[in-house]
Formats: sequence, structure tokens, C-alpha cells
Amino acid sequence: MKSPGILAEPEAGIAELSTPMRVYVAAGRFTEPDPDLPELAARIRALLTEVAGDEAWRRFLRGYAPLSVPEICAALEPVETGEASAFLARLAAVDLSAVGGRTTTPSAEP
Repeated sequence: MKSPGILAEPEAGIAELSTPMRVYVAAGRFTEPDPDLPELAARIRALLTEVAGDEAWRRFLRGYAPLSVPEICAALEPVETGEASAFLARLAAVDLSAVGGRTTTPSAEP
């Protein structure tokens, strides 16, 4: 049996930090005649702007403003069509799920 006084303060602190889980997703097709990285960067910025405007997350993102479209574009690395499958396979190999409250990545051990 746990003593109510010992865990009350840590539990209250954890509860204060908790935020409802959210997933931000954008889907659709490019409408530009020849879309490229700047169009993708603009969509990424729009999604980041939505995240930054979310009331539940503003307390963690105080003062945050998404990078400009040129800054996001500079951070993107183009992938040729023939390399897309290998890129997606590498991306899928990274375990982005949180297990037991920890973010995990694949281990090098068998």
C-alpha cells in the first residue's frame, strides 16, 4: 500500500505536464504544374504553423515560430523517384512508437 503523501507531489507534476495526444497530418495533391521542394516546404510550414497555434502545445512552444519556407526548403534533401522506395524503407525501419513512455529506435543487437 502506498502512502498518499509521498507520491502526491510527483503525480501532480506529471499531470501538469500531460497534454492530450495529437497527430498532425497533411494529405493531398500538389496543384502546381511542376511542384518541387518549395511547394513541399510551404506545406510543411503550414503544418508547423498549425502545431504552433495549438493551445495545448503553446506552453511548450513559447516564442516558437516556424522557419521560413526558404529555410525549410534548405533543410530538405531531394529524393529521386528511383530512390524513393529505399528511402521509405529506411524511414520505416525507425521505430517511432513510444513504448513505456520512451521513444525507441532499432537496436544494432540481434
